[in-house]
Amino acid sequence: MAIAEIRTAQITALQSRQLDAGIIRTPPVFKCPADITSIRLLMDPLVVAVNAFHPLHSRRQLKLADLKDERFIFYPRSYGIGIYDQFIKLCAARSFVPTIVQEAREASTIIGLVATGLGIAVVPSSLRYIGIPNIAYIPLSDADATTQLLLVYRAGEANTRVANLSQMARAKTGSSRSENETKLRPARRIVRDEKSPSRKRKPAQASD
Repeated sequence: MAIAEIRTAQITALQSRQLDAGIIRTPPVFKCPADITSIRLLMDPLVVAVNAFHPLHSRRQLKLADLKDERFIFYPRSYGIGIYDQFIKLCAARSFVPTIVQEAREASTIIGLVATGLGIAVVPSSLRYIGIPNIAYIPLSDADATTQLLLVYRAGEANTRVANLSQMARAKTGSSRSENETKLRPARRIVRDEKSPSRKRKPAQASD
């Protein structure tokens, strides 16, 4: 088994059989092509990275709308990281176009540039492991400001290694099956109407 970092669209690479399996980052609602199977590995909310001297540094939580006048450091759209278009759409939904002053391909470079005061960055929360001094990661309260990581592979793939990989993924995540479409499903709420009389079960009658 060979592991490679692919900077282009992994779905296309799977369909052309350049890859047997891949891991992609997508918005929380994402529909794979019919010939691609996906397993959700992780929900990863977006956070705001700011340096220690930024006015927002002391905030415990932010909204995307709070960032409309900020300068951003971000991934290039062509990098295939799976977050650029989502970020632009999130900002558009809040009636602003982000001012991207610098693009960088590596997450560590983005955070390093934030530390210099060049701008701020919106990144997945899993990047908090990057231990650069004087950086704060502030959660976003917007419900749609989140991403997911998916394991993807061709539907009906006969490769034993891919089958073993998908089984391990399901075991780790508690997913009982693979899906072509993965969505966030709201928790089911059970509301009891106190005004309506509760139903009482009739006692069972003994049969002769």
